[in-house]
Amino acid sequence: MPKLFGEANYLTKSALLSNRCTLYVRFVTGLARHKLPPAAMKYMSIRMIMVAAAVGAMNLVAMANTIDFGEDWDRYNDETGAEQSLPPEVKAVVAGAPPSSEAEIATFFNNHVSTEFAASAITKYDQEEIPGRLDVPPSTQFLVATGWQWLLVGYDGKQAGTVIIQLAGDGALVPMASYDLFLENDTDKFLVTHYAVAGPVEIPPVPDGGATLALLGIAVAGLALVRRMA
Repeated sequence: MPKLFGEANYLTKSALLSNRCTLYVRFVTGLARHKLPPAAMKYMSIRMIMVAAAVGAMNLVAMANTIDFGEDWDRYNDETGAEQSLPPEVKAVVAGAPPSSEAEIATFFNNHVSTEFAASAITKYDQEEIPGRLDVPPSTQFLVATGWQWLLVGYDGKQAGTVIIQLAGDGALVPMASYDLFLENDTDKFLVTHYAVAGPVEIPPVPDGGATLALLGIAVAGLALVRRMA
């Protein structure tokens, strides 16, 4: 299974902070029934407001992940040779010379995953544009940025082939070599020659200055209310 990292941790942190805020509200409400001194209630109310503002800020963070497909595709079991399940994001694996031009890539997408792309919808990156591809030795993975629905990776060599991945807006760390995607018991590692993305996906932006000021305004208004109550 591919790994998720990066902004994915945001979901866990946001959920934990939201739970903490809810529990703190209940705690302060319960203590209020016992008529604590105003100074104690003021201190706890301030903390509650700050936690709530933090929850609001985190809920505005972009929710994009980076999918780590590993350094090898590992399609076949090394011991038994049995075919294993590929990650669910992989929608097509086709042996043979990969499509090269934007028009060919668009047609390839349309034929294999039922899209309707034109050549103008394709953004292609050749090997010299792939970080780490021309290093000696080459890197084991390359990074695809967030913000795209579809990814096509072309591997070249005597057992060349193409893989189509549905990213749905996520980024990806993709194996630089084809092993062992196209041929059982293949020990060669044919490197990526190009990749292409298509179908831009809008990623929710991080908080801008206006959103941050609005959250600060809520916190300040809440503190002013606490002072009046004290």
